[in-house]
Amino acid sequence: MSTVNRELVFQRIYHAQAELVYFMWTDPMQLSQWYGPNGYTLTTEKMDLHPGGSWSYTLQGTNGKNYSNQVLFLELERPGKIVYRYIEDGSSVATPFVMQLFFEPEGATTRLTLQLVFDTPEDLEWMARCYEVIGGCRQILQRLAKYLDIIQPAEKKFAQPKGSLIFATEGLPNTPAM
Repeated sequence: MSTVNRELVFQRIYHAQAELVYFMWTDPMQLSQWYGPNGYTLTTEKMDLHPGGSWSYTLQGTNGKNYSNQVLFLELERPGKIVYRYIEDGSSVATPFVMQLFFEPEGATTRLTLQLVFDTPEDLEWMARCYEVIGGCRQILQRLAKYLDIIQPAEKKFAQPKGSLIFATEGLPNTPAM
């Protein structure tokens, strides 16, 4: 089934090995340091890291509201791939979607591809409008880059080329030109 008109794709090159970038996405302690849009904090209630397992977490927003999230892990291939589905847990009004993360080693760097696939084009448009999912994803990827810069030795940071963010929206209605 084609994902045209119902997906968002982001890519970023990180100055870190794929194993480390993958670890940043699978360790609750690390996630709490960077995951979420700017100004948000993350609390993991439960992470059962295997296909069929779940991750329950809360994002505390800058507006003081708590946003509960529940995901179901579909695929985990260390250090190359993570696939999970956001599911409705009764406390969130967000629409379910699948998030796929691909970790591709490129020498001393890693290309991370983040793909969000929604059930319908209308779901994607609604999430983009109501939850600012595009800006949120950009901020999450930027926060991870900043955190990796903090935790890695200085000689690694200066020996590698600057990372870049590549962004694509496939068929997203009413998307302003970049």
